[in-house]
Amino acid sequence: MFGKILLVDRDVFEIEKAVSVLRNNYDVITATNVQDAFKLMENENVNMIFADFKMIMPDGKGLLLKIKEKFPDVIRVILGGKEEESVIFNAVQKNIAKTCILKPWDQNIIVLANKIFETEERLKKSNLFSYIVNLNELPTIRASYQK
Repeated sequence: MFGKILLVDRDVFEIEKAVSVLRNNYDVITATNVQDAFKLMENENVNMIFADFKMIMPDGKGLLLKIKEKFPDVIRVILGGKEEESVIFNAVQKNIAKTCILKPWDQNIIVLANKIFETEERLKKSNLFSYIVNLNELPTIRASYQK
């Protein structure tokens, strides 16, 4: 097992689909609401959280922002549909989420999770990790053109 992943999504079908793909390589725990997600974060040693943007009060972006503040070392991934793409991109740009996954997800989620863990480990071995973790906004090509 590479680590523990918390999946937070209101859609139980989406959770079951992701768990079936991830459970062979990861210890996977789930929550269908923000309150349960926080309880799990406080009681479990979570390495990565996947949070659906369409969560209620706060939304997935708000949840990940609170996770970033309270558990800064946890890898944060935001999930959403094509219609939320600009908000999801903004969450990555603001360093609220490390990356995003557009739904519907498929078997490639395991590949992405592996790459995220590998990249995070490489960064932790370098001095870049502490610099990146403390950024309020990540430089992106789109942001550079907008200035």
